Amino acid sequence: MFQYINATPLPDSVSGNTFFWKWDSINPGSKYYINIETQCMAGVNQLGLPFSHTCFFDVVDDYDTPNNYDIRNGIITGAFDPNIKSVEPIGLDEQHYIPETTRLEYYVEFQNTGTDTAFNIMINDELDADLDITTLKFMGSSHPCSYSLLDRTLQFHFKNILLPDSNKNYKKSIGYLVYSIKPRPSPKGTKITNTASIFLILIRRS
Repeated sequence: MFQYINATPLPDSVSGNTFFWKWDSINPGSKYYINIETQCMAGVNQLGLPFSHTCFFDVVDDYDTPNNYDIRNGIITGAFDPNIKSVEPIGLDEQHYIPETTRLEYYVEFQNTGTDTAFNIMINDELDADLDITTLKFMGSSHPCSYSLLDRTLQFHFKNILLPDSNKNYKKSIGYLVYSIKPRPSPKGTKITNTASIFLILIRRS
């Protein structure tokens, strides 16, 4: 349901819908990032359909293979609202059941759909009472940002982000952040809700 647009770094080889990258060596503790841009195939109504991307790491002389793959599941959404918040894993059935020990990875995407540059952006994320704050882990963001925790409100600050409006540069008008957190243990199970509010501060030029 997806077509490839671009990747950084470019893949070493491509076979159908599978892309390959190769490193001769990686030092212990080193990190490497691959950013892949895709889009839904045009002309097909796919809103609401689930998708799944799989990444597999083949390491020579690695005998601990269960941690060598990752699956990203999601639901295809349309551009009705420029701000998106999603969680991985999405869970099972309509109730989205997950084991209580599962780490939840939240993705928050924002966009400047105004008529001028957004100089500063603040995101307030109200953490559910059944999330364990001590397990909070910031995973990364599209632009440099800082974050703080006030009671159960997680605040992200993008200072001097200079996010252009979508009419001038659609791709660069979009930003995102990713963090993960674990639920609190619950013998009876619980429902977790999570809401983020996004504030864009625009400065009008005279």
